[in-house]
Amino acid sequence: MPVASEDWPAVVLIRDTLEQAGIDVWFDRNPDALRAGENFGAKIKANIDQCSLFIPIISQNTLTPHPRFFQTEWNYAQELARRYPDNKRFIIPVAIDETPPDESTIPERFRRLHWERIQGGQTHAAFVKGIIDLYRDYHRVLTQPV
Repeated sequence: MPVASEDWPAVVLIRDTLEQAGIDVWFDRNPDALRAGENFGAKIKANIDQCSLFIPIISQNTLTPHPRFFQTEWNYAQELARRYPDNKRFIIPVAIDETPPDESTIPERFRRLHWERIQGGQTHAAFVKGIIDLYRDYHRVLTQPV
């Protein structure tokens, strides 16, 4: 989950709920995610390559014209999403406040998708179930013979 550092408290709530539901969650603020001396850009890209779902956390804090590292992650996920068929849900935008989906600083690909709204990181059962279903579908496809 790429995140603006200011949104950390809400993201922790979302992460904890998803992990309690059996979903593996990776983002660069996990304690073991990045170690001293690692190429963090390459490690983050490798984790995005391997993820089953990409959940950008969108808020007023992400509406900035200034360069932020989460924007690099968002752009890379958009490139990766182009490799999937149109019916494959890979990017699941989550807004944790009232940020409008037509905000020009949000990537166009994100603006075209339906957003989940999770005020302040307080998840709801339908969101968690939807993520579990998408996660299971992804892993079911991986285990099917080619």
